[in-house]
Amino acid sequence: YVSLLYKSDKLFNYMGYGYGVTDKQHNVLGSASMGFTPYKTGNLTIDATAGIDFFSQNYRTRLEKELGETVLRLKGNAQYQFTDEHHVGLVVGVIHTAYGNDELDGITSFRFTPHYLYKNEDLEAKLGVFVSSEGNVAPDASLTYHLNPNSDLYVNVSGYEEDNDFRHLSAIHPYFIMNGYSGGIDGAGIIKMEPAFHQVDARIGYRFKGFNGFSGDIKA
Repeated sequence: YVSLLYKSDKLFNYMGYGYGVTDKQHNVLGSASMGFTPYKTGNLTIDATAGIDFFSQNYRTRLEKELGETVLRLKGNAQYQFTDEHHVGLVVGVIHTAYGNDELDGITSFRFTPHYLYKNEDLEAKLGVFVSSEGNVAPDASLTYHLNPNSDLYVNVSGYEEDNDFRHLSAIHPYFIMNGYSGGIDGAGIIKMEPAFHQVDARIGYRFKGFNGFSGDIKA
């Protein structure tokens, strides 16, 4: 299956800088993704997805060059079922980021999440670990108890890496400017956009569906 390419063109007015370079900021964002039909042989199932994101920013305050970024994302998932109750799996992700600016250093990161899953009619328990090529290690565990066919209690404890790409920075604030570029991008040195590591993200919640036509997820 294929997700269609979409393109978003965003135009912003600068406010509060007053450097006289320009009064507009022009961001162009695009994305495309593709999924592959799962391959199954015996008790082994393998599936994969691929995607590409791009971002371009023109007319930035005090900078004459535009920012250009392309992110390639690959993800593979392998699951093996020993019995109806016992499963193991491995998720592998590759993120490659390239820039159109010599002052920004491209980065390729690998992420691995092996896990063991036990499930029956009453509960599901997953025990795994997140490991990245950046040297980060975090738990990836969850416990879900089925109160009835329409409601669950659950606990999730996991860690992850958050990519500091320009699309993410633009979503936080469309007027973002790279620190250290005062007076121009040249001479600022090589900058590497390292991902932010979140060691533990813990949640407990209750979700339900089919309750008088309503569904919900209450979590903390």
